[in-house]
Amino acid sequence: MAYIWAFKKPITPIVLTRFSIYQKALNLSLFQRNLKRVELMFTVIFGREGCPFCVRAKEVAEKLKTDRDDFNYRYVDIIKENVSKADLEKSAGKPCPTVPQIFIDQDHIGGFTEFEAYAKAELGLYS
Repeated sequence: MAYIWAFKKPITPIVLTRFSIYQKALNLSLFQRNLKRVELMFTVIFGREGCPFCVRAKEVAEKLKTDRDDFNYRYVDIIKENVSKADLEKSAGKPCPTVPQIFIDQDHIGGFTEFEAYAKAELGLYS
């Protein structure tokens, strides 16, 4: 493990494989979170262009980002970034037949419906 003085914990180098799509998306956020010493809830939304549920998931994430100081997200277009469904299934640990697929702090939440329910229950969405 490499130790960098500006970080609060040791950083393990991230080796990018075809199955580490979440780590690739999270890499910059981890650096910013550890450097600022702020505990952020980081969400990654994997979607594709033209998907109405992906648009709605981004809208919910944007609302949470403006309402909360501890929430940030990144949208990953699976077509533009060459992420296959097999990669998503490997990261999620279960079949992912549709998009969006949403992860919060490396935990697979599910699609838009599950994300919205989680945000209402845990993050105070629409309250």
